[in-house]
Amino acid sequence: MGTTGFFSFDDSFSSGSFVGREAELSYLETRLIKEKRRIGLITGKNAVGKTAMVHIFLDRFFKGRKDEVEVIYYPQFRELPPPDDYIKLVIIEEISYDFSQDTVERILRYIDQNPNKQFLLVSPFENSLLNRHINYKITLQNFRVDESLEILTNTLQKSIGHQEALKLIALTQGNPYLIKLISYFLNDPYHLYTVDDILKMISDNINVSGIVGLNGKPIETQSQEFRQIVSDIKIFNSSVLSRIKSNPSEMYKLKPREFEEFIAELMLKQGYIVDLTQATRDGGKDLIVARHQDIGNFIYYVECKQFQPKNPVGVKLVRELGGTILADKVTAGIMITSSYFSPDAIEFSQKLQHQLSLVDYVKLKQWLKIL
Repeated sequence: MGTTGFFSFDDSFSSGSFVGREAELSYLETRLIKEKRRIGLITGKNAVGKTAMVHIFLDRFFKGRKDEVEVIYYPQFRELPPPDDYIKLVIIEEISYDFSQDTVERILRYIDQNPNKQFLLVSPFENSLLNRHINYKITLQNFRVDESLEILTNTLQKSIGHQEALKLIALTQGNPYLIKLISYFLNDPYHLYTVDDILKMISDNINVSGIVGLNGKPIETQSQEFRQIVSDIKIFNSSVLSRIKSNPSEMYKLKPREFEEFIAELMLKQGYIVDLTQATRDGGKDLIVARHQDIGNFIYYVECKQFQPKNPVGVKLVRELGGTILADKVTAGIMITSSYFSPDAIEFSQKLQHQLSLVDYVKLKQWLKIL
């Protein structure tokens, strides 16, 4: 099948540093472990911490039994996994991808074919047919102010004033990913960001649904449908590049393949030799980029993710690129997005800091300025 595997209990989801969700974890323990209910759903907005809570639950209650747990990432769920009687709990992640009647029917068919297993479904969306089959549901909300302050305090490596912390928390509206992202920027030893810098950067460039700006009004977000990748390969002409340079938000109107072509043109103008891979490619690279210097030749894999501002690039995609560059033994990899990266994705990239670089919307705007 596509991608299945076992959750790894890494330090980024340590129970010791976990804040909040105790009521939800207790409810999940009762329904799944004590009552043995078969089908559960964890739902809530994007980046509210659904996957993090699942990791913490497994860390607490399946620590020595991780081989009994299988995770299926729905975007790559193309065929039914082979039967495995040893697996007791199946977690189906990222069901929001192409959420349709066919999605639900495939999930229910798989559940029916495995009557001796328990299932935990994770999705930001709900479906009436799916709701009729689940035995229990947990809906995650953003964190309260006191919980948000505790997360910020636990993840910061320096102290900030209480009023400054409240300003940052008000901007995040209790979204855990944004809170951790703020901590990452404030902890960065190479860029001495102030609280005002963070406030401006997030309100200007990270438009998350439900977040209010400094003026107290909701930040505008675009809701353009994901367009099908086109197969024709062409490098953007100067007029299109000039239009995006004058208004970077225009990149959200591009088709995914056009976004790859846009990135290719940016890198060409920076002196790289660029090979734009076929639209139907498979292998975790949209561009193969070379730079020839006196000290040697350097080959980079570049992965492009045209996400809307409210959707971060998660650690799973960054891990996949990291695995590809290590397997193929190229110089390095670059993940480029029109959105931003989750704190876990940033943390993972630091483990391969000399071989893996992340470029978000803010850095893309900086690239445009120097053209």
